[in-house]
Amino acid sequence: MNTSVLLERSEYLLEKIYQATDDPSPILLFDATELAECREQSPVWLDCARNPRVLEFMRQEPKQWPGLILESSVSTDTLLEHLRHILLVRFGEQRKGVLCYCNPTTASYFFAADAAQSHALWLGPVSRLSWYGGTWADQAEDKERWLSVDNPHAAQWRTMPGAARARLSQQQEQALQRQRREYFLYQWWKRQRDLSFTQASEYLEQGMDLGFVQAEELQRFLDLRLRYAHHDLPRLASHTSNEDRLELLRRHWQDKESLT
Repeated sequence: MNTSVLLERSEYLLEKIYQATDDPSPILLFDATELAECREQSPVWLDCARNPRVLEFMRQEPKQWPGLILESSVSTDTLLEHLRHILLVRFGEQRKGVLCYCNPTTASYFFAADAAQSHALWLGPVSRLSWYGGTWADQAEDKERWLSVDNPHAAQWRTMPGAARARLSQQQEQALQRQRREYFLYQWWKRQRDLSFTQASEYLEQGMDLGFVQAEELQRFLDLRLRYAHHDLPRLASHTSNEDRLELLRRHWQDKESLT
């Protein structure tokens, strides 16, 4: 079994790698793909047999070395072919995008989103995938930890030249949407005091249930909801604009406040 790492790109990552080992032979994942022009943002793959210190640092200081630890028995070329294949994915009707799966936060949503049998498609020849991290909710509550996904089908995996791009399942799309939603909430929550992320999540759900889905209007709703947290939500007419409904909320809670 061979162990390698796929490190998320940061400004000084290559410098850190060369400080850790004399001859790391890093491979940029975006090379030989449609993303080659963005190679300066490319994740970096390293063979741990050549770079044991990088793996050691990653396990000791995982927040300083964000990325994935991969265990596989196939050749380097075969492994990289698969890792590059799942970079570009299909979703929705005819949409495609880049799946940043080596980001530990993304991995925490994506690889937990679907049934175990789907891991065979995404992990391919990787028998075990490990990373340190968690969701945005985990990070807000200081619950980051080592996570892993096993793929019992790795030994039966075979490369398929010319295979179509992998398609995200509905559960995976929903998981990535949840990641974006919780990232937005996390950024807002960090600016508040004495507010749990769980309570902030409830406020966000209330706002979305009322039809506020754009970032600016959601933020305005959250600010209002926090300011008047001790008041109940009123019923709002559905035929008015979101701008008018936010103003109605503000006036309603202001009036309630003046009576207390």
